[in-house]
This record gives sequence, C-alpha cells and structure tokens, in this order.
Amino acid sequence: MVTHNLREALMLSDRIIVLEQRPAHVLGMFDVRVPRQHRNPLVMSDLLRSFQQKFPGVA
Repeated sequence: MVTHNLREALMLSDRIIVLEQRPAHVLGMFDVRVPRQHRNPLVMSDLLRSFQQKFPGVA
C-alpha cells in the first residue's frame, strides 16, 4: 500500500518504508510493533512521536 497519510500508515501497517523525494530512494524503515487491535488514540500518539523522532521533518 502506498499512502502520503502518516496516520493511515501507522494505523494499517506493520512496517513503514520512508522514501526520500526525487530521486526516490529509501530513507529508512519504521516497524510498528503494536498489534492493530491495540492502536488506540494514546498508542497512536506515541507512535507518531516515535516516528517523528526517527524521521524529523517527514510528515
């Protein structure tokens, strides 16, 4: 699945592959280790914070 929506990616994915802009190359990977059924608003907030720490400036 390809998306530009970080919240959607965090809610639906087990791993997010972050691409750099043109020319596209892999910037890094972010593993979402929380089972989907446990991704409530508090968990999503923590995941967003962790993602932003690993990939500052990527939205």
